[in-house]
Amino acid sequence: MPFTVRLKDRIGSFIVIEGETILDAALRQDYFIPYSCHEGICGTCEGTVLEGIVTYYHADSLTLEPDELASGQALFCSATPRSDLIIDAPGIRLPANDNLSQFQYQLLNLQALNDQVFEATLMPTEITMAYLAGQYLEVLLPDEEPRPFSIANAPLGDGQIQLHLRYQSDNPYAVKLIDHLRTHQRLDFRGAKGHCLYHPVPSMPTIMIAGGTGFAPLKAIIEQALSEPLSQPLTLYWTAKNFDDLYLHELALQWDRYVPHFRYVPVLTGHTIPTSWTGKTGSVYKVIQQEQINLRDHHAYISGPPSLTLDAFEHLADLGLQHYYLYSDAIDYL
Repeated sequence: MPFTVRLKDRIGSFIVIEGETILDAALRQDYFIPYSCHEGICGTCEGTVLEGIVTYYHADSLTLEPDELASGQALFCSATPRSDLIIDAPGIRLPANDNLSQFQYQLLNLQALNDQVFEATLMPTEITMAYLAGQYLEVLLPDEEPRPFSIANAPLGDGQIQLHLRYQSDNPYAVKLIDHLRTHQRLDFRGAKGHCLYHPVPSMPTIMIAGGTGFAPLKAIIEQALSEPLSQPLTLYWTAKNFDDLYLHELALQWDRYVPHFRYVPVLTGHTIPTSWTGKTGSVYKVIQQEQINLRDHHAYISGPPSLTLDAFEHLADLGLQHYYLYSDAIDYL
C-alpha cells in the first residue's frame, strides 16, 4: 500500500509503494538521495524521520545504534514506511522538472448531479492513465493555466474516470470547461498527482471529512476501501451549506444502509436549513467533538476548501489524532 514521504519545509514529496524502501522510491521518482552500499552499512544515506513510523527488515545489521533509531535517525536505503512521513535528507536533489504524462480522454457522459455540479465520465482515446484512488489530474484547456480536478472513482474498472465539476455562471473558467466538453467531447490533461491515498495499514478506524465537491476524491477512496469487506469502522462526514450541495446524498445513504462498518453523517452549515432536516448542523468539527471520539488510533482524510484542512490540524489534534495519520493534498500548500 502507498505512503507519502514529505521533505522538511514542504519542499517536495514522493510516494512509497508496498515493499519499497524510502531510497528506492525517491530514486524511482527522480529524487536523488546520496547513497553508496544500499545495504544499511556505509551510512551515506542517513537522515532523520521528523514525523511518522518506519521499520527495518534487517535492523540487526544496521550501523545505527538503538538510541539513534529511537531519536529518529534513519538509513533510507533500508527504512520502509509504516505511515506517512516527514523526513530531513541532507544532500537530497529534487527532480529537475515535472515529468507528468499527458493524456486525451473521450467524453462518454455529462450528467447534472444538482443545479451546479456535473459528473463527467471519460474514456481514454489511446493510453490509459495509471492512478491511485484519491489522486487528481491537471486539466489542460487552450489559453488557460492547468487546473487540478480530483478523480472521483477508484481505478477498478475499464479505464473510465469520473470528474465532479462545479458550474458557476460567474466563473469564466468553469463556463469554458463545461462548454469545451459539450463542444469537443474530449479533454486533455496530465497526471496523476496527489498524496491523499487509501491507507488500510495500520488497521485502524477511519474518519473522512468532505466539504462540498471535496467529496470526489473521498468517493474514490471509499470505492477502493469497499473493494474488500471493511475490517474497521469508516465514518464519512460530508459538510455543505445547503442540502442540494450533498449531490450524491443517496449514494452515501446506500453505503450507510448496506455496508457493514460504514457510517454516513451529513452536516449542513448554511443559514437556511430545511424544516424537515433531522441531521447535524453547524461546524463539522463540533459535531465530531460532540460524539466524543478519541482519534488517537484513527486515520483521518480531509478534502474540500483549504480552510477545512487548516481547522483540522487544531480540532482533530485536540481529539488525539496523530499528524502523520492525517491525509489531505491541501497539506502540501499550507
